[in-house]
Amino acid sequence: MQTRTRRALWFLFAVCFVTAAGLAWDHLEGTRRADRELEAAARALASKAAASIDERFRGARAVADGIVKDLSSGALPYSDIEERLRRECEARADIDGVAVSFEPFAYGPAHRLYMEYVSRNGGTLSVLKGSTYDYTLPPSDAPGSPKTAWYHGPRTGGPMWNEPFLATGAGRVLIEFGAPFFLKDNPSKVAGVVTVDFSLGDLQEMMARLDLGDTGYGMASTSKGTFLAHPDRAKVVHGSAFGDGESVDPPLQEAFRRALAGVSGVVDYKDPITGLDVWALYEPIPSTRWALVLVLQKLEPAHRSLAGLRRWTTIALVSAASFLALLGLGVRLERGFTAALWFMSLVSSACAVAIIVLVWVLAWDVHRAHGVPVASRVSVERYVERHRASLTRAETLYTVPTGIEITAIKFPDASTVVVGGRIWQRYANSIPGDVTRGFVLPQHLSEESIIEELERSRRGSEEVIVWRFVATLQQSFNPMLFPFDRRDIAILIHPAELEANVVLVPDLSSYRVLATRALPGLGRDRQILNWRFQECFFSYRMEAGSSLGLSVRESRPTVPALYFNIAARRMYLGPFIAYLLPALVAAALAFAYLMTRRGGGTLEDLLSGLGYIAALFFVVVVTHTALRDNIGAVGITYLELVFILLYVVVGLVVFDAFAVANHPEWWMVRFRHHLPAKLLYWPVISFSLLAATLVVFVYA
Repeated sequence: MQTRTRRALWFLFAVCFVTAAGLAWDHLEGTRRADRELEAAARALASKAAASIDERFRGARAVADGIVKDLSSGALPYSDIEERLRRECEARADIDGVAVSFEPFAYGPAHRLYMEYVSRNGGTLSVLKGSTYDYTLPPSDAPGSPKTAWYHGPRTGGPMWNEPFLATGAGRVLIEFGAPFFLKDNPSKVAGVVTVDFSLGDLQEMMARLDLGDTGYGMASTSKGTFLAHPDRAKVVHGSAFGDGESVDPPLQEAFRRALAGVSGVVDYKDPITGLDVWALYEPIPSTRWALVLVLQKLEPAHRSLAGLRRWTTIALVSAASFLALLGLGVRLERGFTAALWFMSLVSSACAVAIIVLVWVLAWDVHRAHGVPVASRVSVERYVERHRASLTRAETLYTVPTGIEITAIKFPDASTVVVGGRIWQRYANSIPGDVTRGFVLPQHLSEESIIEELERSRRGSEEVIVWRFVATLQQSFNPMLFPFDRRDIAILIHPAELEANVVLVPDLSSYRVLATRALPGLGRDRQILNWRFQECFFSYRMEAGSSLGLSVRESRPTVPALYFNIAARRMYLGPFIAYLLPALVAAALAFAYLMTRRGGGTLEDLLSGLGYIAALFFVVVVTHTALRDNIGAVGITYLELVFILLYVVVGLVVFDAFAVANHPEWWMVRFRHHLPAKLLYWPVISFSLLAATLVVFVYA
């Protein structure tokens, strides 16, 4: 018998060990392979993006070089400069303006300073002739002094890309290429400087169109580190990649240094903006000697997906079985010594508890889909175009940028949320005045909703309206995973207009950072007791259009519905102390009672023991009732399974007490002073909780 038991343990150990090793190897190799493929695709994307930006910059420089060549050779008469500049601006939408600035009296004896500057002003071209200030003055950083480095740099240093600056005459920030041109009859003498302005907005648009996933973003900097593109728009032009070390992480600074040195590559690090493990892919921009850095999230760690959680849990279970079989061999379990039995009982219980904790840890970050973030113009345009393509007849489509800022939030119960804050909308002048301004919150329940207009102002070519709102919204929260549950708030925003085809789009430009983990639209000081906010983002859901009895709406089979999502995770430490700790203490006290029962005893001893168990049962019932009252759950939550198990355990302990007192002849009572019940106590509890944990978190 002992030999067969030992062989069975060896067989169990071998099978489980080989299985665990094979599963772990297959999983890790698959993860590494997917990681390599994703990195290769990311490198290709970075290289393609750098090439695209470089092509744009080369095209802008080619415009300047062509004008310089024609002016210096005389092929472009000074009288035809305006026509040439207009033609160049019309041919390239990414050029913000082109200027020809002359040296003193180089244009003609009657003009000490002369400039012709054709620039974009909205949808039209404007022309500046003459000079609004003396651009030949030495460059100075003194407050109030005109900015003239754009002229002196190319004049003395040859063709170059200037650092971004706030142009004195244009009144806006420019990225500019400048090159000197020469007198036709004296090629050695500089006649002036040709400058081409590249649109900073176009560069931002190019970065926004890159497919960088939900959390990725791009950055570009000049040779001095000045940001030309950054997810935090406040840092564009005003921030530097080589600042004080706090605004830019050292790994990113190193990526920029390598790119500026003409090297391509990738840096692995933890991004402080998103809090994720990312790649920083750096590429040089050869034509300008500037740098491009793309930050992309790595392949989601396997344990953060449900499939990965199941694989790692299976590996842990098989490994634990292999470990217990090996321990059984080591302590000679087949001999049945009491010490060996107690050792295996406690170790197996500890293994079950360890796997439970492992599942908690792995399941904590498993992403439960609650909407795809819309964090770029490309994503927005994709939904708008899908809606446009679904229309069954031609009609004008109006897009209204809409933003939201949550200033207060409360969870009154498990099916509603109270939110307060501000919502703003930007209506372009092209939207007719008879289109109703405003929004509605379809999930609103209470009659006490507050929506009041705070401000209405005209800013350039659009009307901006800001509202304050407080509303109780219907939601669908699932507390079944308590205390590891989360609450995903989805605030649906509909346009107030019913007839015209109005689609609300996220006003992404109003948020400094769009990374979901940075909580755009939610102040960091907004806290709810026992809850921690994890993500905020806009999302779309294509919903079936409803005619509402209006014939004009029948042509819209699907409509993109705008949601603002807030993901909150419960802090589990408080519930553990309030509910789990008393339950564990009650289980330990029941075990202590079980250990004191050695067989026989008087009726008074039995009644005394039953009174002890009844007191424990009362504590368990009171704690369980308090838990249900607190969370307001309809079904059974995860933590309640502990109390249900305790009810069963208390019943078994009572049954065992009667068996010990009234049936001392039973084998389970006679065997080594009532040892089987004592040995099985903790394994039964721990393995029952393990089974419940696997069903709830892993294999549900």
